[in-house]
Amino acid sequence: MNHFRPELYLQTQPTHEWATIEAAMAEWDKEQEAYEAELKRDWDRFPMAVRLYLDSIRLHDGVLVADGPTDEDHYQLVVRTDTPSGEYVEFLYFLTEPPEVLDAGFPADLRSDTPYWLYDEFAADPVMPMPTTPRFTHSILLSDGRELRVRFRDLELRRFTPLLTGVATPA
Repeated sequence: MNHFRPELYLQTQPTHEWATIEAAMAEWDKEQEAYEAELKRDWDRFPMAVRLYLDSIRLHDGVLVADGPTDEDHYQLVVRTDTPSGEYVEFLYFLTEPPEVLDAGFPADLRSDTPYWLYDEFAADPVMPMPTTPRFTHSILLSDGRELRVRFRDLELRRFTPLLTGVATPA
């Protein structure tokens, strides 16, 4: 994470004094502004799926339900949104290198058993001379104390609502 660092997130939690939380929230707001400026600067460089995601999908408090490589060059994430419809979002990354899983440094009492999506950010690598393939990073902080970093050249995004969710099973 470049802007929304795990240690900053932890300072916003109610385990700290109010002055620490206020200072962290003020810094969070500054980082939000810096991140938005970075996105605006790099907007046209991002793949269409990244722009669609940033424009219309919010996964905060969604649950990571599945992930894994589909082959050597692709990695898939499936997240159930925290919406009444129970919509799912599937990410299929075209990798430039294997994903990294990092320990975000959460104390045990702030880690959850379920990996809720806390926040994420996208970044574009600096512009490289052609014919270098563009590279992007998607960093995701999960409530179980892990940070996932996926480096990719392209992304496919799908949204779906499960057909059988909420449907009564015949007796």
